[in-house]
Amino acid sequence: MESDATQIDLTDGISYLDAPLSHLARVASEGNRKVSLVLLGQEPEFLAQGLIDFHALGYIWAGEEIGGGEYSWTLTAPKNGRVKRCRIRILLDKLLGRNNLDQTSMII
Repeated sequence: MESDATQIDLTDGISYLDAPLSHLARVASEGNRKVSLVLLGQEPEFLAQGLIDFHALGYIWAGEEIGGGEYSWTLTAPKNGRVKRCRIRILLDKLLGRNNLDQTSMII
């Protein structure tokens, strides 16, 4: 388990990505497209708090493994200027539309 100080440092670090990710989401919305960000790790919802502007523009999938390759997901979706959250349990390979997720694959 990460210490509180480490989690705060990580959240501060991810906040540096807020402006560039928000810019990408704005550009995509001009083309009538949507942008999603997938965060995998321990307490990813806590890390997502550093993405204040992106929350209003893009979708954030925050996933934490609960065992057996299954993840507990929180989807944060922008809707009418408000953030809507819902919890989803789905296998990672189902989320990515793959029948067999290669363990060496990297998700960015």
